[in-house]
Amino acid sequence: MTIAKDPRNYPETIRSAQRIDGLISSTNYGFAIRAPTDGGTKGCVSEKTSDWACVSKFPPGAPPVASQSPTAAKAPQIAVDGHPGNELDFKGAGFTLNAVVSIRVADQSLRSVRRDAKANGSGDASATLNGLCQSQGWLFISATDRRAAPLSVAKTGFLWSNTGKVLCT
Repeated sequence: MTIAKDPRNYPETIRSAQRIDGLISSTNYGFAIRAPTDGGTKGCVSEKTSDWACVSKFPPGAPPVASQSPTAAKAPQIAVDGHPGNELDFKGAGFTLNAVVSIRVADQSLRSVRRDAKANGSGDASATLNGLCQSQGWLFISATDRRAAPLSVAKTGFLWSNTGKVLCT
């Protein structure tokens, strides 16, 4: 069974899901979903639960819900083009709708800076990044909307896009 926040009721938040394995037949389950408080700064401790919940009762004799590997979220895809005047055009797709997108730009010595963009209602994001070519060499650009990813996938715990690269001359 998967419990997911209904994005129709929470358009400003990241869609999330939690898999619950090992549910037992002939057992009642009830779930209440709590919204983040103060923009998520105090966790999910709101006094008011959602108006949408799931109550399930499996038929007698049904086996426990089998554990399955969660479906891997599809990583966002980005493209970056360099232009004269030390300007980079960033474009990405596949981000969480209306999410803040954190863009990481690293040079060959692994010095990095971050810039933010905002995904639109289709999950697309774009930004013009200025002044990032400080010396000759490659810049490596990637982005995340801060969706969780297993540490086996991403050491940061977030799902990252592909890595674009631009040559500074």
